Amino acid sequence: MLFGLITFLYGTAIAKALSFPVLYLLLMVPPPLGILDNITLPMRKGVSILTEMILKLLNYPVTREGLLLFVGKHQIFMGQPCSGLRSLITMISLGLAYTYIIKGSWAKKLFLLAAVIPLTLAGNLIRVVAVCIATYYLGETKGQKIFHDFSGFAIFIIVILGLIALEHLWERLNKKRKNEV
Repeated sequence: MLFGLITFLYGTAIAKALSFPVLYLLLMVPPPLGILDNITLPMRKGVSILTEMILKLLNYPVTREGLLLFVGKHQIFMGQPCSGLRSLITMISLGLAYTYIIKGSWAKKLFLLAAVIPLTLAGNLIRVVAVCIATYYLGETKGQKIFHDFSGFAIFIIVILGLIALEHLWERLNKKRKNEV
């Protein structure tokens, strides 16, 4: 409706120029809860399996029963926030804004936008593993409350630094390719 109103009042040229900001507003609409549950449950299960594997590789005493991890004498439940879906939606939104304002080809922008997903999932996995380790050493109160809340920033840092590094790598490879030709 907003797009139609802009087109009617200001013409197609202005509507085309404002298409990204108008479509970006769709990210404000939350997905239905039923869809969220269908998406987050497999993500939570995957995070708990990978966390168990990583902690075993690091020689931590860990066992898993479904979505419940036992690290030493502590229990850690992989709740809905542990799936990383909220971070993924947020980082896709930020990635869209980032790729919209940077200069470059569509290929570069699509590459960077696609990279947001694995970077965010990796950041979330690192966060969950770090919370488990913090809980093991600091106890449930400090590990699952204080460290858990603070470690949310880690995902943002990992994704933003990852995007900057990938953009830099893209530019270096592009320069190298142009120099060879």
